[in-house]
Parts: sequence; structure tokens; C-alpha cells
Amino acid sequence: RLTGFLFGAPQKAKPQMIMAPELKQRLEGITLAVQAIHEKIQAGHKNIRYRNLLLWGPPGTGKTMFARLLAEYS
Repeated sequence: RLTGFLFGAPQKAKPQMIMAPELKQRLEGITLAVQAIHEKIQAGHKNIRYRNLLLWGPPGTGKTMFARLLAEYS
């Protein structure tokens, strides 16, 4: 639509993930580890490796949303 082009399209609300406190703590721990590794790589350290993470579970349990949050926080 022309009005959307001129005035900008309405922004969609960002989905919020509701998670158990234990899961939130794990997300924060993983985020801190990834940030620390990234800082070491930026500082020029050699032989630094990222941690691997496997998200497994049935469809609809929030794996993709968790991965997006991790990427955003990292």
C-alpha cells in the first residue's frame, strides 16, 4: 500500500519466550561463554574454539526461538 510505503509499515510485536528460571540461567551462561570467546578471538588469541550446542526436541518446543535469543544476546 502507498500509505505503508510513505509512513512505514506497522512493526510486528517481537515474540517473547516464556521459560523456566533454570533454562534462563543456562541461556545466560551460554551467552556469557560465547561473548568471552568472541572477545578472545577479537583480541587475537589463537586456538580458541566456540562451544557446540545441540538443541533437540519435538517440533514446537522453542528450539528455534531459543537459538534466536542466543544469537541476539551474543
